[in-house]
Amino acid sequence: MNKALFQIIKTADGSPSLEWATTGEAMHNRMGAFAESVALYGEAIENAVKTFNQLKLLSIGLGLGYNELITASVCLKFNLKSFYIESFETDEILRMNFLNWLDGQEPSLKTCYDQILNLCANYFLLNSSDIKNNLVKAYSNHQFNLRKQLNKDTVFTNKFNCILYDPFSAKTNPECWDEDFLNNFLEKVCESNCIFSTYAAKGTLKRSLKGQGFVVKNPPGFGGKRNSTYAYMLIQGLTSPNSSMRSKV
Repeated sequence: MNKALFQIIKTADGSPSLEWATTGEAMHNRMGAFAESVALYGEAIENAVKTFNQLKLLSIGLGLGYNELITASVCLKFNLKSFYIESFETDEILRMNFLNWLDGQEPSLKTCYDQILNLCANYFLLNSSDIKNNLVKAYSNHQFNLRKQLNKDTVFTNKFNCILYDPFSAKTNPECWDEDFLNNFLEKVCESNCIFSTYAAKGTLKRSLKGQGFVVKNPPGFGGKRNSTYAYMLIQGLTSPNSSMRSKV
């Protein structure tokens, strides 16, 4: 682990997160990294799995792999074998740590990954080895693709029906929250039927989503934050977030 960049912290629910050393900004809400990930992104994943025959998920911000492991868990829980995950992570150390862990090695963040895996297993009532094997198999079969930094020139060969938008804040990562960037990004990646979820509720984001045809909801945020964003496009019967996951964590 590059201690000049990040340090491991424990959030209020006992789950790990990383803190950006130069700014002190944490990757997750300090009230609970796992609880936040399940509440904000787990319900979007579950709704997509229940709605679509094939899950095509785009995850912006691998971090510690919360959303990837939750996705592997939900697909396993609902026996969905047809799924594709494409994730982005700017930091090479985080990318290599996660891939090395999937490969059975012991990278510096192994304890964090093992803890998150066990949290997923307990929450979804699954075997931890089965969850990890589901993601390992997906990577081996090119159903899970981990890419480098997202920018305005990034080329996508796929479109997606579930987007988990979890980059650092506009203060640390301003490009990802710029309205022109968001317009270009959404136009490139969204299928005509799509679910979008993020912890943020910025005006630039809401305008961009509405401009692409999304219905935008702003449910309560996690851990005292005023709002988050949940949006959907052309999905019959799906008009609001499923609140079950928020109530269970």
